[in-house]
Amino acid sequence: QVVTSVTQHRLSESSVQLLTLLPSTLEIELRAEVFVPMLTNHPFFGTYGVSGADPHAMYNLIRRRAVTTLLLQAKHEVFTENEVAEYMYFVVTGCVGYRFKYKTTLLGERRWFSEASL
Repeated sequence: QVVTSVTQHRLSESSVQLLTLLPSTLEIELRAEVFVPMLTNHPFFGTYGVSGADPHAMYNLIRRRAVTTLLLQAKHEVFTENEVAEYMYFVVTGCVGYRFKYKTTLLGERRWFSEASL
């Protein structure tokens, strides 16, 4: 398994100093606006988020920083064959090539991979 990325340039959260000055409640709301739409594309998170089992489920993931942004340059390997993937990834922009046993699958925006790591 080899995962490489082909992305556009984006601004990372850590590079915006003004965000550090926000009250924590506003920071969580802002992060929710960014991450919840992406998370709910996945069947589990989408169903769980609207199930009512935990009305604050998505906010708890965001507040605990279980969700973060990873900006990658083109051809960057996220993990390689025989290496255990530590995280689940969501493709926000661009596409990712996922190679397994000599076959490459391209995953575009709003797709995910490596969910077995959860």
